[in-house]
Amino acid sequence: MNFFRHPPSWNWKSLFTKDWQAKAGSLVVAILLWWFVYSQTSVQRGFYIPIQYINLPPNMVILKTNDTMARVTIQGRKDRIMSLKNHQMRAFVDLSEASPGWYTNQIHLTTTELDPTMSVNLEKTTTTLFVDTVEAVSLPVLPVLTDSVEKGYEVASLELRPSSVILKGPSTFLTNLQYIKTMPISLKGLTNSLSTNVELVIPQEIMVIDNLTNQVIIHIRQISRQALPEEEK
Repeated sequence: MNFFRHPPSWNWKSLFTKDWQAKAGSLVVAILLWWFVYSQTSVQRGFYIPIQYINLPPNMVILKTNDTMARVTIQGRKDRIMSLKNHQMRAFVDLSEASPGWYTNQIHLTTTELDPTMSVNLEKTTTTLFVDTVEAVSLPVLPVLTDSVEKGYEVASLELRPSSVILKGPSTFLTNLQYIKTMPISLKGLTNSLSTNVELVIPQEIMVIDNLTNQVIIHIRQISRQALPEEEK
């Protein structure tokens, strides 16, 4: 008697071909069931939306702000949450009633084409900013001279055209300004008068209403021997 028998061989082809319609139908049903469960799952997703500061009076300017982005969290069906775009949300602050100084106001949020079943939450609802008035002032221009003219010569006079400049900017910065300096003007070795255009040094927060350059005319003259010190004669 042969106690060792070969195991029956499997017909792998028949495993896929036998009753294939029923098997394919079961697979489709399983996929649809999985997709239904997946899409019905509730998830939460976060978005960062730029904050728009609107309706600021034309004579005012924002100098400091604590917030430039708003974080929004939305909860809902996964299939609908994943299709959301940032442009469907808008965060803004209405500054129509702003006054100079530190100012706290509400952050508003509007949405478009969002499923009403979604839960929308704005994590921070207020923001603080510093607002200042914008003014225009006229300040004198101070020429900055470096080095020295040639020995035996001196600066007889100096002209600035124009001698002042009109500036516009936040009153907080303008209050601390008494004059505007020019870029350095070198007198090294000069024996003749000099006429040149020179740029002004303007603080970053300030805007010049008229020209950014001024004409500088420096008149040089020779010192008479009688005016020279004894050691230089």
